[in-house]
Amino acid sequence: MSSKKIEKKTDENRDNKSKALSEINKLETSIKSMSTNLNKLKSLFKKKGKA
Repeated sequence: MSSKKIEKKTDENRDNKSKALSEINKLETSIKSMSTNLNKLKSLFKKKGKA
């Protein structure tokens, strides 16, 4: 019976790690997107300043 509990906890830990990694990947993607958008804005302001 105790081995089933250990097995269940291991599965839960694996699921939690998987969910956490998925969230981290989403955040990384979001940050990259924000960085790209920020660079686009910077270039627009540079163009306006020159015009």
